[in-house]
Amino acid sequence: MLYREQRLSFRNARNPSGLIVPVRLFDGDRYPQFAKDIQHHDHTSYNSTAEYFKKSARYMDFQTDIQSWAPSVAKVINSAPAWNSEWITKDWLDAPFDNAKNDQRLKANSQQLESPTLA
Repeated sequence: MLYREQRLSFRNARNPSGLIVPVRLFDGDRYPQFAKDIQHHDHTSYNSTAEYFKKSARYMDFQTDIQSWAPSVAKVINSAPAWNSEWITKDWLDAPFDNAKNDQRLKANSQQLESPTLA
């Protein structure tokens, strides 16, 4: 999606919005710097899978937080370009992975990157 943002001229001085809506659930210490640089919505305090969480006061805070964040997410969705069938072609699918393998910002994670396969 970052590749799509770049190719479609999002997240720059002229068009500062993006197509990515990051949510942070953990500390984020191991995120690559470019990921840290994208403003995220912090949900670390709600990161719980315990059954009692749904009955806690924090869950109500979580719901309120989601409700107040939803208009921002909707704005990103509404500003997204219309679907383009080129996005499922080899040029759009392989290029991000090829670029990431050579990107120093992703060096630690680049060994794990594999291109998706088209059916």
